[in-house]
This record gives sequence, C-alpha cells and structure tokens, in this order.
Amino acid sequence: MRYLFLACLGLLACSDGPPTTPETRPVEYPNAGNTAIYDVDPDDPYEIDGNRFLDLRPGEPLSESQYLIDAGLVDTEEGQADRYHIRGDRNDTLGYLLQPPGDQQIGNIYITSPDVVTTNGLRVGVTLADLRERLGRLEFSRVPYGTAIVAARDGMGFVLEFYQPDLGAPLPEVPDSIPVQALIILQ
Repeated sequence: MRYLFLACLGLLACSDGPPTTPETRPVEYPNAGNTAIYDVDPDDPYEIDGNRFLDLRPGEPLSESQYLIDAGLVDTEEGQADRYHIRGDRNDTLGYLLQPPGDQQIGNIYITSPDVVTTNGLRVGVTLADLRERLGRLEFSRVPYGTAIVAARDGMGFVLEFYQPDLGAPLPEVPDSIPVQALIILQ
C-alpha cells in the first residue's frame, strides 16, 4: 500500500512540461488588459473599417447620420463652418465633422479619441515612427484651416502634434517621436 501511494505521488509530480505558475500559465486572451496604444485589443470599443466609421462615410448624405452627431459652429480662417461632434455609446465625443455651411455631404471625418482604432492598430497617441513602421512611405501636408502637419496614406490622414506657423515656408522635417493628435478619414 505504501508503494502504491508513493507511485501515485510520483505520477502527480511528473509532467511533460514545466510547472505552471502565474508567470507561465497559458492565457486564454493574451491581449486582455493591454494598455499599449498601438495594438488592436478585443476590448477596443470603436474601429475604423476602411473609410467607414460607425455609420459615417465621406461623400454620403449627412442627413442619414443625424443620430450620431451634435451640431455646432466653429470659426476658421475661411469664416464659419458647421462642426458636428461624433458621439459614442457612452455619449463621449469621438471626433467631429467639419463641413462648409450648407454642405449636406459628409466630408473628412476627424477622430480625436484614443478609443478609436484602425484595423492595423493606429490611433490617437501613436508616434510618427509607429506610422512609418506600419504604413511605410507617407505624404506630408498641412491640415486644412490650420498649421498642423498631416501625414497621409491610403485614404487616411494623421494630424501630428507638430506645427508650422509660417504657411509660406516649406514643410519641415518632422521628428519620429511626434505623436498623432487626430485621425482623418479623407474624402
């Protein structure tokens, strides 16, 4: 009987792999609890799908998306423009539409919330280096109605926290460490 007990104890102690501890235990959802701003997480509440965000797509009628937006006005260098705030499920502001007065087609869609992510993991807060790593070659210009620099590729713009106040000067070299402050789904 004593030998049977020792044999059972020996079988329990033997294993094909190392003992599991909290550090080595397999995780069912390895991305759970991820706080890195450049990864897509299953818990991300909003995703940009191609050139569509929620029920908003550049070129579509604005009237079909009234339930997603709150109207307002903003002063620009060109005069006043309609500014529609995009509302999320928790009534949080996810971004905005900036429309010339009377324009009833959705133009560019500006995303300002880090809760919104593209299919390749880009969101507000990533750096220019992250953009270059994931997208490759980028085209640079100034944001309409301002002096911020925009990096663009494949119908998406990324407003960088980098400004060129002299509108007549050529675009400067932007350091890779500069973060993105807004995403733009381009018209």
